Amino acid sequence: MPKKINKSTLVGKNLRIQFIHEFVLNKKGNRKALLKFVNAKLLDRHLNTISLKMLDVDLKDLNDGNFPGADSSLPRDSKGKIYNAEYNRIEGTYEYRTGTIKPTISFISEEERMTLPFVKGLLDPFEQIPSIQKLFTESQAFFDVDMKKVDTSRTFVVKKPVYSDQNLNSILIHRVIKLLNHIKKNEVLLIKYSESKKLDYEVKRELQSSTYLIYPLCIRMLDNLYYLTTLSQKKSESKKSKKENIWLIRNFRIDLILGSIKNVPDKDKPHLYQTFDEAKEWAKYEVQENISKAIGIWNFPDDAVQESVHIRFFGWAASHLKVFDIHPTQIIYYTDVDNDFIDVEFKFYTYSKYRALCAKTREKNQQVLNDLGAAEIHFPRIPIFDRYPETAKILGQFINFMVVLPKNSI
Repeated sequence: MPKKINKSTLVGKNLRIQFIHEFVLNKKGNRKALLKFVNAKLLDRHLNTISLKMLDVDLKDLNDGNFPGADSSLPRDSKGKIYNAEYNRIEGTYEYRTGTIKPTISFISEEERMTLPFVKGLLDPFEQIPSIQKLFTESQAFFDVDMKKVDTSRTFVVKKPVYSDQNLNSILIHRVIKLLNHIKKNEVLLIKYSESKKLDYEVKRELQSSTYLIYPLCIRMLDNLYYLTTLSQKKSESKKSKKENIWLIRNFRIDLILGSIKNVPDKDKPHLYQTFDEAKEWAKYEVQENISKAIGIWNFPDDAVQESVHIRFFGWAASHLKVFDIHPTQIIYYTDVDNDFIDVEFKFYTYSKYRALCAKTREKNQQVLNDLGAAEIHFPRIPIFDRYPETAKILGQFINFMVVLPKNSI
């Protein structure tokens, strides 16, 4: 069955009218030459070609000003036409019969045009994503402008961190696309995940890994890093192990997944792969609720307890938090303009594992202070980072401009 012609307002008619307008302005030839010109432009953009009948419809819409980019300031002729593109039999070409006025067509406002550099700056870090590549390729249809040629010399977007290995981003995009396909098919997977410390890579130590059986649920991005959110259980290396495997919501950084991602054969139908009931698992483990309260991609276990924390911020940190909410529970309950500080209440999640670590960490910090001396500790680790792990990510930049207040300080 032949594909339907793209008649959408944006990519269809508007784009074709733009091509017709370009042809008429340059007086390139007759009706057949016009059709050939328009179809060549469409093929360059991997769009369907049109017939002479559709071309005539587009010409009529152009002359009637029946499209969003029409110049309403142009006077209409006696037949009610705005652009009046007609075939000149003597010259053998199409031309505008508008006297000294040169008609213009624009599908974008001046305000929109001025902000295109920001759009380009925002999308550049993701240029390896196929849909972003497609958007740049088709930008002429959206903005009358080739986005690849947009000047960004006077508008800057502060970019996210980039990989030191330039090839890694391309490799990750292909892996993300593969995982999205597994997610779409609800396939059960086996992955090996690095448990090694970061510096093990630098000294070429043997990387330690664990094998996980996973139900892939979704992919999230944070600071240019891709994370796979799953229901997972660690697979025991020992066949004799009788330890019960517990399913947990767990994130895996996709660049730390080692080797190939494997499907799990169906025991009853070896020629097929195991799948899972996506809707059932999302409901059973309350995945949506867990994701909605996550900090970035940080998920909290079922035994998480929410506690109030009061922090005093000084100087630029106070000014920053007066403008931005860095956490959904943030409440500024006191402001001291004379002494340049604000007091803020947060509600952070903690759970048994990290509450138990607090005492040990305090002892370790004290030993560091004893060994190095307080003058050399410019970025001390504070107890809330151990009790509420996500706070290190949220509050790390403010560490020298904040003080944790006693709980009865309100």
